[in-house]
Amino acid sequence: MANDVLLKMEGISKSFPGVKALDNVSLEVKAGTCVNGRKWCWKIHFNEVLIRYL
Repeated sequence: MANDVLLKMEGISKSFPGVKALDNVSLEVKAGTCVNGRKWCWKIHFNEVLIRYL
């Protein structure tokens, strides 16, 4: 079960005027892992992209 993929996203891109925030990013989250980071801005972009495609 620890290797089960819960979420897989590929080819994610997000941009704002003059800024490319994400460029062809891929993400795979497996059971038992924690999505964490020190910078909060990537979490906001990730959540926006995730909500848009769910």
